[in-house]
Amino acid sequence: EKEEIQEIIRRVFTEIYDHFSNYNPNSEIEKINRCSTSDPIKLTKQMATLLKYVDDCVTMSLGRFDPTVGKLRKKWKTELDSGKIPSADELEAIPGIGWRLGISLEQGGILRKLDTSAEIDLGGIAKGYTTDILVERLKAAGYGNIYVDWGSEIRSLGQHPDGRSWNTAIAQPPKLSELFHKFSDKEIEMPALSVISRLSVSGQCLATSGDYFQIEKFGYHHVIDPRTRQSMQAGTKSISSVSVLGNNTAVCDALATAGLTFTDPQECQRFFDKICGKPSNGIKAYWIYTRSGDLIRKPGFSEFEQVPPKFPYFLMRKILGNIPRMVSVVTCHRSDLTPQHLGMTASSCMIEELSDRIIVSFNITNLSHMGFYLKGCQSFCINILGKSQSEIGEHFSGKFTEEVIQDQFGEIPCELIDGHMTILKSWKILHCNLLRIVDLGENSLVVGEIRTKSHRNLKISEGALGTPESSQEDMRDVLVYSNRNYYSLGDLLPSRRNPNYPKTWIPSSLGPVTLLTSATRDGNPMGMTAHCLSALSLDPPTLCFYFHPDFSGNSGGPPEHFSNLFKDMEKKRVFAILMLNKSQELQAEWFDDPNGANTELFMYVPMHPRYKVPDLPGVASALHCVLHYHVSLGEGSLIVVNVIDVECAKDPSL
Repeated sequence: EKEEIQEIIRRVFTEIYDHFSNYNPNSEIEKINRCSTSDPIKLTKQMATLLKYVDDCVTMSLGRFDPTVGKLRKKWKTELDSGKIPSADELEAIPGIGWRLGISLEQGGILRKLDTSAEIDLGGIAKGYTTDILVERLKAAGYGNIYVDWGSEIRSLGQHPDGRSWNTAIAQPPKLSELFHKFSDKEIEMPALSVISRLSVSGQCLATSGDYFQIEKFGYHHVIDPRTRQSMQAGTKSISSVSVLGNNTAVCDALATAGLTFTDPQECQRFFDKICGKPSNGIKAYWIYTRSGDLIRKPGFSEFEQVPPKFPYFLMRKILGNIPRMVSVVTCHRSDLTPQHLGMTASSCMIEELSDRIIVSFNITNLSHMGFYLKGCQSFCINILGKSQSEIGEHFSGKFTEEVIQDQFGEIPCELIDGHMTILKSWKILHCNLLRIVDLGENSLVVGEIRTKSHRNLKISEGALGTPESSQEDMRDVLVYSNRNYYSLGDLLPSRRNPNYPKTWIPSSLGPVTLLTSATRDGNPMGMTAHCLSALSLDPPTLCFYFHPDFSGNSGGPPEHFSNLFKDMEKKRVFAILMLNKSQELQAEWFDDPNGANTELFMYVPMHPRYKVPDLPGVASALHCVLHYHVSLGEGSLIVVNVIDVECAKDPSL
């Protein structure tokens, strides 16, 4: 089925490229644009269908949606890139603007150019139309449960594999300060967005247009008002996003774009109230969000809105979001690129101390420029932040000079140490050699080895494990991220620790103590402690942890049950992670008993990865996982897993 679906997708996108792409000089639309006569042009069936939607949307939007504004958009972009704003006279002098003035559709699939300088840009409707075509082709091939999302244009059919409806979410646009900062420089990626609301979209389509998708200088963005020829500008009272729910994604796509041409949110509301609910256009509801934080929606829109459903996916996100992760700023240096020094926040930093070295790992998104930078580096630096740097760590992505970090928070003191830019007020500074970058799809796991450390501002000798000053009191200043909030480590450390816990310079198990469980070939249950649990990604739900052959510190080689458990994980690829409640953490700290001598802990280990958590005393939740990747480190491995299901204890206090 996978190959068949991929072939359907390939054929659809080839068709779109051949007919509608303005980037393909041989496409049908570009041949129309180059036509310099008013002679009739015979359209293909595909082009005639889409241009009929275009014509209807121009009428429905009262001319606010108009695909002949491509020349205006190019003019605005050219001027803004040079730091200028085009004058009204310059804009008025551009020919061929106006669908009704330049294009005429006639019966029999005929197009005639009334103005030979008119050019058609289908970017405001083609994605929605493509989404419709994909769903229709997949349905014709016999598939009944479909969800297609192409860049905020969504259409679905049937139901989710869980047996529920298809759900999606509308993102809350970034703040205006973030918008100007993050998008003023094209090298900085869009920050992660919060969710305004989740919707059920089964059998429907949803299209969203926002001012934050393609921002230019001075807050201008990609949407042009064809009536005034002005580029729309993000401001304190402007409309930041419009979402439209209906039966046709192409129409919803065009009308969502038209909604951004309004400067008055109330006028935009009146516009959608007039077209909403009419059978002729299939528009069912709308959602308008302003820069001032006002939310306007069609009365009755709530019938499509849902409280986050109690399905495993959302439970996974909640549990993974509660796993504490150390916050740091990762910096690297590339002498062959400008800027030479770059940094970004890593809120999944893990540190594991082996007998002869200290391993660090963290997650980056493959969309970030940090990943590109790191792939050309041999080393990097991790600045572990303290509570006082929580504002820096939240969404840091910036360039460095030799004295300050240029970030939205102003000038942050930094210093060039050992070839890396370092934040002077960091709790610890770790200079690392890059060992490996593991591509995980949307994310990458970066693995390194610490070669020097700085304690606060003081350099520590090579290979040292810390200083006497690195006490538990000192650790309280370490910044961790959990459940969308920032805490100091002192807020999370239990008041009493296991006396056998190693006195290292930093806790090796920042995440909760867990048990890995599986079953060997002969059916005997197996279990073992996992340390350094960290959530690499919430979407898709991805975990990383350290799997050590002998946590007791013996040097006699890995025990047999470790080898068996690891082989079983590799073979079956499915196993479970038990999240223990706090009262059980210290007992489970060094659990590696395969023979059941420790019956108090052994009762947690199931005969099979699928089980019911409420039957297991002391277990708060269980995450059913599929092995995704492992990185061998000699003394054990870093394990990357995808979470596919979750079960929670009946007792909410756990």
